[in-house]
Amino acid sequence: MEKSFSTVTRLELAKVKFGKESQLLAELAGFSFSSGNIKLGRGALSLELASENEEIIMRVAAMLKRLYSCFVEIKAVEKNQPKKHISYSIEIMPQNPEGKLLFEIGLLTGSADDYSFGELNKEIFSFEGCFEAMLRGAFLGCGVLCDPQKDYRMEFVLSHDEFAGVLLEKLVENNIQARIAKRKERNVIYINQMENISDVLIFIGAANAMLEFEEVRVQKDVKNNLNRSDNCFFANTGKAINAAQRQIEDINALFKAKVFLTPALKQACDLRLNNPDATLSQLAQISGRTTKSALNKRFIKIHQMSEELKDKS
Repeated sequence: MEKSFSTVTRLELAKVKFGKESQLLAELAGFSFSSGNIKLGRGALSLELASENEEIIMRVAAMLKRLYSCFVEIKAVEKNQPKKHISYSIEIMPQNPEGKLLFEIGLLTGSADDYSFGELNKEIFSFEGCFEAMLRGAFLGCGVLCDPQKDYRMEFVLSHDEFAGVLLEKLVENNIQARIAKRKERNVIYINQMENISDVLIFIGAANAMLEFEEVRVQKDVKNNLNRSDNCFFANTGKAINAAQRQIEDINALFKAKVFLTPALKQACDLRLNNPDATLSQLAQISGRTTKSALNKRFIKIHQMSEELKDKS
């Protein structure tokens, strides 16, 4: 089955090289707040990080191992809703070595034995390269990118209100025109300007997706320009044909009434009757000595004379 544009982009991001530890923490924070699920059972709390993509969950496990020198267990569970698929997950508990993540990102405050819910640690997004890393983690966790052949739209669908606010704020700070809306009690941050979407793809390290996105955009722009050019051409052609037909009718009326015509007017009449489909520019070229402007004035005079005949009859 053909992969969606979002899936192809995530697969590319799953291969982005690791940066500094501060950037790994920011990316894990972005992924945790965008796709993490708090679980409570038997008096214990844990954070479940899940994805339907094995490459993404392997990346998350590798980042946890790099930061906390720990073994990370990945569970694979077959699910049937909304359709049959395998879900990969990592469970993080405060008491385990990787549990430090929960305190460093601000999800929890206190200690491994005595903790409570905390506030998002915004400071981790302020270091060099950490906004980009956080944005990459958020896209891996909840990002949606429409196929540019159909629409220009990128979304981040978030349940965590505070993180949604921070993400929107950081996007705006980086000159990305993003907006936020509610959808079934979730926060949807969306971007629908193609230049801004390309900028975000560059920020998060999806160079191939950006190039493909731009290629489609250019192709659509070229096609639209050609359509506009064709429409303009046919409109101008139609006007030229109508003008030529009217001029022929005027000339025939004058000839029928045996109206006296100066040599200049007679030349214009002959040019038009001998070249009924030609434009004024083409008639001027055929003439070789009469300009387009002069011909236009003569046809105006011919039309006026034809109208005067109608008034007399």
